Amino acid sequence: ELTAVPGAHMSWTAEKYARLVVIRYGFKLVGWPPNIPFVNLSCLPGGVLPLLKLRAAWNASTLRFEPATREDRAKAAYNPASIDP
Repeated sequence: ELTAVPGAHMSWTAEKYARLVVIRYGFKLVGWPPNIPFVNLSCLPGGVLPLLKLRAAWNASTLRFEPATREDRAKAAYNPASIDP
C-alpha cells in the first residue's frame, strides 16, 4: 500500500532491508525502539512483550515508515547495517 508496488514486503535482514526497502522501495523505518533487536518478528526474543511495544509504537506513529533520502540510499548501498532502524 505504501509503495504502490504489487508484492512489496518487509525484509528483516540488514542486507535485504537495505536493498529492498530502502533502495528499491525508497522508505526507511523510523522510531524502532533501541532495546528491541531488528530481526524477523517470528525470531524476536522476549515473548509477546516486545511485539506489544512495537504495536504500540506503530499505533502511536512513533514507529513509522518515512521516505528514504538520497543519503539514506547511499548509506544502504555502501554499508547495509548502517541503515538498520
